[in-house]
Amino acid sequence: MFTKHLTLIIMLCILIFALWNHQVQSEEHDLSFPYQTYRDGDFFFPPYESESERIGVGKSSNHDMTPLQAGWYLDWMSQNDHTDPNGMAYIQTIYFYSPDSWDDVLDKCRTTTQVSQISFTPDGQELIKRIKNNPGALWQVGNEPDSYYNGTPMTPELYAEMYHHFYTIIKETDPLAKVTVGGIVQPSPIRLDYLDAVLNHYQATYGEPFPIDLWNIHFYIFLEGECFNSEHTSWGATVPPPNTSNSNGWVIEFSAEDMLRLIPSDDKPSMEGNLRAFRQWMFDRGYKDKPLIITEYGILPRSDYDGFENEVASQFMIDTMNMFLTLTDSTTGLQSDGGRLLQMWAWFSTNHDSYGGNLFNADGSLTPVGETFIQQTTNRITPYVDLQIVPSQRSHASLNNRMSVDAFITNQGNTISGDGVVRITLTDVMTPSIQFTEDISIGSLNARYQDNYTTYISKTWMFEPPYAYTITITANPDQTITETNHANNMLSYVFRGYFQQSPQHTRRVILSYLCA
Repeated sequence: MFTKHLTLIIMLCILIFALWNHQVQSEEHDLSFPYQTYRDGDFFFPPYESESERIGVGKSSNHDMTPLQAGWYLDWMSQNDHTDPNGMAYIQTIYFYSPDSWDDVLDKCRTTTQVSQISFTPDGQELIKRIKNNPGALWQVGNEPDSYYNGTPMTPELYAEMYHHFYTIIKETDPLAKVTVGGIVQPSPIRLDYLDAVLNHYQATYGEPFPIDLWNIHFYIFLEGECFNSEHTSWGATVPPPNTSNSNGWVIEFSAEDMLRLIPSDDKPSMEGNLRAFRQWMFDRGYKDKPLIITEYGILPRSDYDGFENEVASQFMIDTMNMFLTLTDSTTGLQSDGGRLLQMWAWFSTNHDSYGGNLFNADGSLTPVGETFIQQTTNRITPYVDLQIVPSQRSHASLNNRMSVDAFITNQGNTISGDGVVRITLTDVMTPSIQFTEDISIGSLNARYQDNYTTYISKTWMFEPPYAYTITITANPDQTITETNHANNMLSYVFRGYFQQSPQHTRRVILSYLCA
């Protein structure tokens, strides 16, 4: 009889253990990296560890950008699963369109004044999905809202309201996200007035200053005349909306001398003068500590126009990039970037039938301008490692005595890291005193967005609830790997264990009683 009872108890133990083990196994975490990118927007902020990565490109075609060795790109779209050739960072764009019924909008030079006159992409749940899949991305709201030739010219008041709408959605969905404006065509006085109207309407409507993480402009020197219509034609940028006055802006000749002027001369607009003017505008309005990037600049007249040949475009590229890297101001420049006036810039573009400055021919071969671009990037590459802690999507609470701590480690640098260490520290919330420390070795990680640029670490402790520990996960704690940026090396949060009479808890009690 005793043997039968013992056999029954053992079989019961085995059955309960199997059920408990099944429950534990079902809690295992998916080891795949949970995001498309994580904090990609940080790339656009100091420190800028390789000068080559300041250089970006506008992707206007499907050419493979890997040979360009650029740091970042935009394609005036938003993509949930964007490609990142050679580790390039990506700017997400919320693009505004006029409805199809407005096919004649350019001919009539009409100004958009109401939200009902605009459609946008992405929007709704698709926008939310893309924000969540790319936490910490950089988002630009619109593109050239000051341009009649862009398709959705809108009043500054309407743009302020549209910006507020999307800024709020983005920040509420993802507090890590970065947001910037759609770049104005050029920083001319009449367009700075347009931006002032945006800022003033925002302040008056929402009771706070215009919120922005970095400033973004396009950087051309174009004629600002009357918007073209059936009776009048005008090249260039035109005056910005609402175009209700007869005042004109810059008077520019269609010539390389006027459009590609590098330094100030006879009060004519120039690249250096325009950059200094916009930084002064930022300074005067309280944005001196914000980075400034250019998301479009280059030579738009095709190479078959006199004065805009490929040789001219290549030299213009060399001269402007040298200027962008060296222009500083101890007052208006970004002090966290050595006082530089400009932090990043993107050349327009990979290949566009209507414009010049193309980096690729249609067949995929490099143009002379493209070869110059590669020289500019490759000559400025500085290898660096930048380890980052990425939280998993596991809950930071438990209803049992099993506390599992995990995270992903990524290399955001442009070169492979060496073997390293990740340290997990548990600090008692009540004391507070360090209770446990665990070092986990990790292997080398490839450069940003390459295969095997991430790794997963996990550690499990067993505590009787209730308990509460501050979890600190630190990559490269003893700095055995050379890094400049340590701001993203640490993740800290509180993990709490709660006592609950759950079925799992009951199973453990039976096990400990019967099977001890």
